[in-house]
Amino acid sequence: MSLDARQEEELRTQRRAGVLHLGYVDTSTIEHNLFKSVLSVPELYEMKVVPLSADEHNVHFGIMTMTSQQVINNLKTRFSDQRLAFSIISETGYAEYMKLYDPPKKIVYQDIGFSSNDDAENMITQVSTTLEQVRPDDTLGYLVQQSHKLKASDIHMECQKDNIRIRFRVDGVLHPVAYLSHEKYHHLMSAVASAANVSTDAADAQAGHISRTYNLATGEQVTVNLRVETVPTVYGTDVVMRLFNLRLELFKLENLGLSDKESETVTEVIKHPTGMVLIVGPTGSGKTTTLYSLINTLNTPERKIITLEDPVEYNMPGIVQIPVKGDIKSISFAEKLRAVLRLDPDIVMVGEIRDQDTARTAMQGALTGHLVLSTFHAD
Repeated sequence: MSLDARQEEELRTQRRAGVLHLGYVDTSTIEHNLFKSVLSVPELYEMKVVPLSADEHNVHFGIMTMTSQQVINNLKTRFSDQRLAFSIISETGYAEYMKLYDPPKKIVYQDIGFSSNDDAENMITQVSTTLEQVRPDDTLGYLVQQSHKLKASDIHMECQKDNIRIRFRVDGVLHPVAYLSHEKYHHLMSAVASAANVSTDAADAQAGHISRTYNLATGEQVTVNLRVETVPTVYGTDVVMRLFNLRLELFKLENLGLSDKESETVTEVIKHPTGMVLIVGPTGSGKTTTLYSLINTLNTPERKIITLEDPVEYNMPGIVQIPVKGDIKSISFAEKLRAVLRLDPDIVMVGEIRDQDTARTAMQGALTGHLVLSTFHAD
């Protein structure tokens, strides 16, 4: 991280501490002393705190903005015989401390592949053993890295009685790639929940999004862009993560694998100034990728393009992107679509047609001078 970027992060953190009426410490300006007897390394990861100073009577904890009030209350109860102080520190400051408490180990990651049953079992065993040894952030970064290499659409983490099964969906088929212990998954889930801004204790299903870059212990950088869905089950919280690629230059028609004839047909269709283009298929078939490739192709300074998405999965310069929550209490997709059509767009993208009212409004838009692009989930 550059010096300017670090200073900007520290300024943001300081402002946030002021809003929360808490103290603030710039860890880049203080000596990093370790107090390993205060909390264990797994607890530091789980709670998102680090002791900045400690003696027989006092403990000064550095916490982050995502550290919950419940964690602070638990620490006050646990260290009731000592005076506690809490100060906000930046995410980078926390990460620097954790590298000292939990130094990166020499890890050799193997590429995941799908082959014969015997080879597959050996691969799963080796990957599982590796993941048990690495940090939670490295686990997530490695799984995303391998998913992209295999062109997977989703990562499934499923709680079972004896372990946690991790599977990739590739070309619509789920493939087991590793099994984690419940203890290891607990730490991984904490990292995922923190990054996606969801709770590990929620009684209902949740949705979140992760967009950040992780540095693996090997020195590689992995950009993670995921839509995260969680649901409580009998043995823990299951997670499904939909993968998205942040590289806008990959959203091109020539990258969709179309034949020359198919490509000519698609190009001819989207040349029309009005009408509707529907991308139809099952989960993981590439509907969203195709949709964004069309939008990216049509995105020119002469056109106004507005999208309605739940959620916004890729940020595209030059396009007005409107997030639409699936909450039934909020304004419906169809009502927002009617409002968008009054903003004089040339092209409208509706993330998914999910009810008759939205379908009717989209058709009306296509018949009244707009090019409407959307998807429809089907077998």
